[in-house]
Amino acid sequence: MTVIDEPVDEPVREAPRGYPLTERLARYCVERSTDLPAAVSEQAKWVLLDELGCVVAGRGLPPGRLIAEYVAALGGSEQSTVVGVGDLRVPEANAALANATSSHADEIDGSHVTEGHPGASIVATALAVAQARQRTGKELLSAIVLGYDIGTRLVEAAGGRRHLITTRHVHSDFLHTFACAAAAGTLLGLSVDEMRHAFALAAAWSPATPAVFFAEREHLSKALNCGIVAQAGTSAAVLAASGFQGHDSAFEAPDGVLDVWTGGHVGPEWFADLGTRAAIEDVNFKFFSAGYPIHAPLRAGLDLLAEHGIEPVDIVRIEAHLTTNSAEIVDDRAMPSICLQDMLAVGLVHGRLGVAEAHDAALLDLPEVRRLRELISVVAAPDLDAANPRGRGGRLHIWTSDGTEHARLQEYPPGHCRAGDTSWDALVEKFLDNAGATLGRGPAEEVVAAVARLDAGGDVADLVAALGAAGPR
Repeated sequence: MTVIDEPVDEPVREAPRGYPLTERLARYCVERSTDLPAAVSEQAKWVLLDELGCVVAGRGLPPGRLIAEYVAALGGSEQSTVVGVGDLRVPEANAALANATSSHADEIDGSHVTEGHPGASIVATALAVAQARQRTGKELLSAIVLGYDIGTRLVEAAGGRRHLITTRHVHSDFLHTFACAAAAGTLLGLSVDEMRHAFALAAAWSPATPAVFFAEREHLSKALNCGIVAQAGTSAAVLAASGFQGHDSAFEAPDGVLDVWTGGHVGPEWFADLGTRAAIEDVNFKFFSAGYPIHAPLRAGLDLLAEHGIEPVDIVRIEAHLTTNSAEIVDDRAMPSICLQDMLAVGLVHGRLGVAEAHDAALLDLPEVRRLRELISVVAAPDLDAANPRGRGGRLHIWTSDGTEHARLQEYPPGHCRAGDTSWDALVEKFLDNAGATLGRGPAEEVVAAVARLDAGGDVADLVAALGAAGPR
């Protein structure tokens, strides 16, 4: 008879240690007021409108179209709208999946100074749950602001996007699963204990996706990553509301989230300004359809061409000087929308870079675009690293056939939170440009009006009615 040794149990380490982060964040989520300062509420409306435009634009691209077909085939309770597909409704977690994937189907959705794409996941989550649970416009906006407060601080505490990619080979957006759990949890009315469990369940569900998607041929699994984050965070909060439980201190307990992603304890300094500084104020809006490090050199290039009367045919050489981090992201990538050489060439030849231009293979194949692309090189610039390592700025040098060198420093891309050049009117114009062709101009304007009044008694039901009634044209 074979004798099997009895297993020896490892000692169970249950006691939380150090800074009680899980309880601190859970209590903040549950007890904070939904009455936002006017400027923060306005910023939340900007973010919501912008992400909705990205969802609609992305629905016509492969990631948005395919994920909509997927959730439609799954069926289920008709809780929440799949934006851009008429009146299609699916379970709230699946609507979050579909809308977040579509929001990042292109590179025109917003980013943040902590980098990554929190808005795609947070807005999709908050909208899906707010609709399913019949919440007010103020509650929707408050949930979006809360998501940013939680997710971006966790990214910072874990060392930031570049640190996670270079040391763990994962993209930082997975940490926004906790942001989505917080946003969904507050709309579900979770208690402090339930919110703690929602965070623990989000940790179990969190998709720590390998950053290999930067090298894929098309913008598909990169977009899906945002969708899975939204679905996971929504599901974690819904499950916690049903009574499902996890560890009470999933962040700071031994073998918890902080041990996994920060190597140990994170102190209160990372979260000391909760409630005093809204992270949503540091959102960067995009006005070109390309990876964000491409925006500053493209803006500089378009300005140089206009100012000096330069035609693309006159150009004999281009250097785009970027921070080291930015250069690594966009230099000669396989995916055109995050490849500086591709997008800068298309933008300079065409004079703009919207969703249509960024995804038009025929434009990339034009002889004048192919010629210009071969003249472009990316240079990692130590002076930009020292001056503003995360500002996403750039300096463009253009040499023309007459021997002249033209150069321009663009300290921040258009729409950057430090540039101060974004307005409601600019975002409405972007929304109508990106969404109007799909929704129809009139319905698109109704969506704009519904977002504008959310903080003044407007109803989420009015917003989703405008979105649901505005099917593809």
